[in-house]
Amino acid sequence: MPCYTPGSARGMDLLHVLIDKARSSLNVKSNDLGSIKTIDFYISLAHFVAIERRVASPVVLLRFYCTSFLGKPVLQRFSPEEQIVLTGRVVEALKACEDESRVRPQLCSHDQFSLLRRLVIDGAPNLLEASHPR
Repeated sequence: MPCYTPGSARGMDLLHVLIDKARSSLNVKSNDLGSIKTIDFYISLAHFVAIERRVASPVVLLRFYCTSFLGKPVLQRFSPEEQIVLTGRVVEALKACEDESRVRPQLCSHDQFSLLRRLVIDGAPNLLEASHPR
């Protein structure tokens, strides 16, 4: 991804496309393995773009996680192992947003980070339940 620089418009465009693809796959109310694998594929790529390579703002990804994955019915569509991976991704995105709020407050203000942190805290019971399958 050498043509993408940290925080670039191209990186943000790519992230939005990946999130849109994941969201449209989530909207298909199917628990079949193919649907879950498709969702995981797009989420993995989005996570790579925003968290690992930092070519897009992690704020966008964390907001997507908070609005799309923190509800119990959505998490239950995934296997216990996949739920644990999703939980780890949410935590990594939260940490990346915290770093972003310190380094580039114009992209993630303290107030915005506080709101996202609150959303993660509110969804924490579902994430913790997912990490301790019965």
